[in-house]
Amino acid sequence: MNFTWRALVKVDVSNLTQAIFINPSSEAIYQRALVRSGQLPTDENQYPMLITANQLDLATGDVDAALLSAFKNLDIPNVEATTLFHVFSPQDAHLKTALYANTYLSFGYLRQWANTYPDNSFVEFAHNLAIDLRDGYLDGKTLRGDPAPLTSLVATTPENIDPAKNTIIGIGTTQKNAREQYAASLKQAVLELADSFNQSSTNPKNYSNLQQRTYAGVMPIADPSTPSSVRLNGAGDYRRAVGFADTSATCNGSIYPCKQGLIGINLINHSLPTIEYLIGHYLDSTQNCQLNVRADGWIELIKDNQKFRSKLDGDSTDNLLRVNKADHEYLLNSSSPEPKQGELQYEFVQLHLKENQVLSASAGLDSRKAPDQLQSTQLQCNFS
Repeated sequence: MNFTWRALVKVDVSNLTQAIFINPSSEAIYQRALVRSGQLPTDENQYPMLITANQLDLATGDVDAALLSAFKNLDIPNVEATTLFHVFSPQDAHLKTALYANTYLSFGYLRQWANTYPDNSFVEFAHNLAIDLRDGYLDGKTLRGDPAPLTSLVATTPENIDPAKNTIIGIGTTQKNAREQYAASLKQAVLELADSFNQSSTNPKNYSNLQQRTYAGVMPIADPSTPSSVRLNGAGDYRRAVGFADTSATCNGSIYPCKQGLIGINLINHSLPTIEYLIGHYLDSTQNCQLNVRADGWIELIKDNQKFRSKLDGDSTDNLLRVNKADHEYLLNSSSPEPKQGELQYEFVQLHLKENQVLSASAGLDSRKAPDQLQSTQLQCNFS
């Protein structure tokens, strides 16, 4: 297949002789950084590309967590057979322990891919890895509305739909089978690779380390006392369910329990509901309506020449109302913090959500900061 490698790197301008490594995870980091910057695969270059250093750092962290830091700073010229022989031959068998382990782990991913898809190229491995990791997780899933076909090594992972389980124990338990099954497959591939280079006899100490190391994150014994990250390293879907379960308080006179101050995913606040599951492109073909939910917080509802935009940037008018706790049904509101100029109403984009899915979207006006049914609707589209 034709494929262009792309990479984003941070360069230390005080040391322009530093080594920069481009490897099979480089495209994944690039794609994840694009998403974090607000782009979607369906944009077709219509959305400006402006990736910040922070977004690149966060994207790199996402990919490193998913791949157990495989390929990180790994100086391997290519994956041709001659290179592989040199890297794993006896004269290189006594590499520093950390480098040895990371080298075998990294090429273990390639061995695992070859075991499953023997007629598929390593280029396709990198290509599919990047598609899978656009959402930040090695979960066998694509972003909402991503048209790219995905060939994945990960069996489809369960979705986290219950906000009451938005803890590292709750989500870690939901993802346990997928995480451990993938880890077992990866470990088998790593040891097969080591066996093919006789490491059990030529380098028994490091071979033993490969046998004993973990190939997935380990859940803590108990949840932290304060809201914190719910991510475990390795395969799995660690996005928090859209919603909340820790309060019944209302806000700004809302008729439903409410949390306000919602933001995009690049600002970390574990106490706020997240929009991670919502990110993507939605199409209502019967009405020619489109909805974009972007990682940087922008929401766009579009039909023909009508376009309504609002950004989740932490205002009191950026809020989530819990309509039905048992069914995980919510209304997400986004508006500027001030009413429309010359009027007493806010311009809202409102999403109707259920179990992480966008059922419908509306744009309109309301004098309240946390509306349920908009007082004046200018556009409504269905996506269920």
